[in-house]
Amino acid sequence: MNRNKIVAILNRKGGVCKTTTTHNLGVALAERGYRVLLVDCDTQRNLSISLGINRPDEEQYTLCELLQPLVDVDADDVNIHNCIHHLENGLDFIPNKQALSTLEKQISTLDFRRECVLFDALEDIRSDYDYILLDCMASLGMLAVNVMMACDTVL
Repeated sequence: MNRNKIVAILNRKGGVCKTTTTHNLGVALAERGYRVLLVDCDTQRNLSISLGINRPDEEQYTLCELLQPLVDVDADDVNIHNCIHHLENGLDFIPNKQALSTLEKQISTLDFRRECVLFDALEDIRSDYDYILLDCMASLGMLAVNVMMACDTVL
């Protein structure tokens, strides 16, 4: 892989180690000195929980809050840096909450750039990281379309 890549770990089937792969790949890259951001794009929030966010739905700033202003003009803008958790092992991480499933429905109703909401949200920090790893849901809905549009590579 080349530097500065967004990689999605995506599969329509559940239980095929998408979260485990995302987590372990992130740790391995960070141990080799790469700047790595993990993003939990799954409404089941398993990556958030595995990284120590025991109650992700109670987090103030998550992927959900980051995307909301791109979908709803009345929502307050959220600085992406407020959403990023800095972990002890050198990884950075954006958690998620279950409300993202509702937001996915809102994204589906957009007339313009609905496939690019996640791409737009990550654009400001893309150059801050060597790798951004997206842990994806087991579906091919609008969130998965956004993930595929935002990434350079799908595993």
